[in-house]
Amino acid sequence: MSANAENIEGNVEAPLLGEDLDSFTLPWEHDNALIRLPAQFIRWLIAVIPRNISKVWMVLLGFIIIVAGIILAISVSRGQLPILLLVLVAGAGIALAIVGGVSRERR
Repeated sequence: MSANAENIEGNVEAPLLGEDLDSFTLPWEHDNALIRLPAQFIRWLIAVIPRNISKVWMVLLGFIIIVAGIILAISVSRGQLPILLLVLVAGAGIALAIVGGVSRERR
């Protein structure tokens, strides 16, 4: 294309302002705040949640072990042995050990 090329309407064609038609602006770097801010928040969530999900699971499993252990102790003191509760405490303990080991490996 020459410098003075004209289009169908007779206007002089000008190159794009340094941009290629195939160029792309990342959503979190966009000029429009309605696009940029939600994209930055979603990007932040994607970065934060995987790092802290093991902590959430550890707290949840610890809570299950404490509550189920108290109920199990009360049941045993009354002469009952609820097998389902015993399995729940043991399973939560095993899961807590697994989550703790996985979170330690990620560091």
